[in-house]
Amino acid sequence: NSGCGSWLLEPQSTNLVTQSELFSDSSWTKSGSSATSGFASPSGDTSAFKLVESATNAVHQINVSTSATGNDYSFSVFVKKGEREFVSLVLSDNTRYLSHYTFDLTNGVTTKSYDYTGVTSTFTSTQMNDGWYKLSLSSNYLSWNTLIYSRIFIENTGTPATVPANSYQGNGTSGVYIYGAMLEQQSYATSYIPTTSGAASTRLRDIATIDLTPFDLTSITETINGVDQTPITVIPSTYTVPYGLINKIIMI
Repeated sequence: NSGCGSWLLEPQSTNLVTQSELFSDSSWTKSGSSATSGFASPSGDTSAFKLVESATNAVHQINVSTSATGNDYSFSVFVKKGEREFVSLVLSDNTRYLSHYTFDLTNGVTTKSYDYTGVTSTFTSTQMNDGWYKLSLSSNYLSWNTLIYSRIFIENTGTPATVPANSYQGNGTSGVYIYGAMLEQQSYATSYIPTTSGAASTRLRDIATIDLTPFDLTSITETINGVDQTPITVIPSTYTVPYGLINKIIMI
């Protein structure tokens, strides 16, 4: 790491989850669980919730549904360990569990993964302050059936024996902390877009341009997400910086 900074220019994206922080809202279905408000969040306020397992022998989850209209979807959420240290992120439609990843919130590692036949997926984790992780699950499937369900499961093990989660006897008090859920219709998760009014919210594409008319340039080489791109040799009068994680741009 050279210590140099980077630009993060993102495409336009919409958070399809209509209540990204209010997990007690009726749009979030709780099964074998409840959601309690008033906990410290990654943003520094007290808008995080605790997802608490019920005192029943069941799977313990929360989910939200969205109409399916495309092939690529990315589900992301901030999660922190409570009394339970394992959590699963799952994307499903109304007939099948399509992608499932279990994450160890103590050691910061993925412990189990599953994809339904024909599904390709990626899972990423980003460590935040104060024990929080941003977890992101992206899935591509050509035949989503009507609805997409974005699901968070509390787990009592890092290797649940069944998909999507273990049934186990909860105690009514243990759980994990959650904040800032997003579902985007694209192949990777972008930075968090809050929705607090009961409607989807869109962030416009970041655009940065440079006037090149004062310069006598012969090539422009971009490094995006750590990868050197093919040099640009036809120099425009106005250069538009591409979106992505821009590590460096060399103009000569």
